[in-house]
Amino acid sequence: MNELFDAYKDHRPILHYSVPQGWMNDPNGLIFQNGWYHLFYQHYPDGLQHGPMHWGHARSCDLLHWEDLPIALYPDENGVIFSGSVVADAQNTAGFAKDGETPLVAVYTSHKDVDGQVTQSQSLAFSCDSGYTFEKYAKNPVLDCNLRDFRDPKVIWHEESKQWVMPLAAGRKVMLYSSQNLRDWHYLSTFESKNPTPEGIWECPDLHLIQAEDGSCHWVLLVSVNTPDESCFGIQYFVGNFDGCTFHSETPEQDVLMLDFGIDNYAAVTFNGVSDRVILIGWMNCWYYGDQIPASTFRGSITIPRELMLRHTTSGWRLLQQPVHELFSAFDKFSLYEYMESALPQEPLLIAVQIRAEKETIALKNEKAAFVIQTDTVAKTIRVDRSGCGHEELGEAFLAIRTGHYFSDQPLQLYILIDVTSVEIFAANGEAVGTFQYFIDEPFTKISAENGNTSYSISQLKSKKSYSV
Repeated sequence: MNELFDAYKDHRPILHYSVPQGWMNDPNGLIFQNGWYHLFYQHYPDGLQHGPMHWGHARSCDLLHWEDLPIALYPDENGVIFSGSVVADAQNTAGFAKDGETPLVAVYTSHKDVDGQVTQSQSLAFSCDSGYTFEKYAKNPVLDCNLRDFRDPKVIWHEESKQWVMPLAAGRKVMLYSSQNLRDWHYLSTFESKNPTPEGIWECPDLHLIQAEDGSCHWVLLVSVNTPDESCFGIQYFVGNFDGCTFHSETPEQDVLMLDFGIDNYAAVTFNGVSDRVILIGWMNCWYYGDQIPASTFRGSITIPRELMLRHTTSGWRLLQQPVHELFSAFDKFSLYEYMESALPQEPLLIAVQIRAEKETIALKNEKAAFVIQTDTVAKTIRVDRSGCGHEELGEAFLAIRTGHYFSDQPLQLYILIDVTSVEIFAANGEAVGTFQYFIDEPFTKISAENGNTSYSISQLKSKKSYSV
């Protein structure tokens, strides 16, 4: 129990990966190779705020237990190391292979600031030891258009056109490039939305082919956006098709589709190298207050990895998210509680809630704090209020009530994942998902439901000792 209270004191999650020390933001270079999920990420090891960016590195065999590895990429004469992606170059198209090893190739943004004049270009590094060490390409940068906002390459192999494809964020649009060898890049097309809202530039594009429940396959483009007036923060998505040259959105222009109704999921990208499912991880923080959240030795963690699916609804195509199945195997069997206030075990928890009332208020509480979830099965909404957890100094963006919408007519069920500094809510089989940080000094000790028509079951983490604290 002291171990858990130490985690609350340091605000370090147990289930979620967090940087060992220093600052962390965007996940980068997500790739699965030889049984390992590799997580690279934006990292400043010498401070608790955004600074000269490096690429940190961790790996996992199950997406839950993470092993820290040495820093992968350091700043150089081309600038600091911004976001990017990693691919396994199995055909050695770039010519970096040594001794028959499949090289991992990192494609990343070099960010250079000379007396306030910022330029961003794309560079390469390669690894022939499964990502443990990287060597930078001698002829970096490989793509430079002399632009200020020109970053976050997410490279994929497009099998139909037999080429590498690279979406890049360029202001409020995504530019697509192609290459046969990862070194020489050619412009393909530009995608932008005619809808001026939400305002703000786009970041961290991700283009992925996703199979829908009906068996059809559709391309989904993700972009991260944060508005200057703090009205919107998170991941927007478009569903459509990609022909090897141009992404054509089938999402109506008036629809603004957001992946998460919380604002603590940003810069989310998918893993390369996974063939049987689409796995996404985001930075669990928010630029509106991200450098102000409580911290002593580190600041930064990631969301629980999620699997993405597509469903066709009366309103069009919608992305669904569920925690990876590995999460459920990490918990003991559920204990069922019916219609009452219940004590909570003081450790990371997975709570399943079955809503039978038209309106319900669920509260996670201790003597000093409350995290409140309100559901309305007529309006099909889920409202979250974390203002009862304090931290007014983080501002209105942190304290504001957030509302999610779902569309199913089935009885409403929620999965609530609690882990020291976060609550992640997966509602209606992943139709509405909300990610929320909170910072309290002691665990929640009770859960209560206001209406007598609700039941919940509580599952405990099998072994805290097998997770890093």
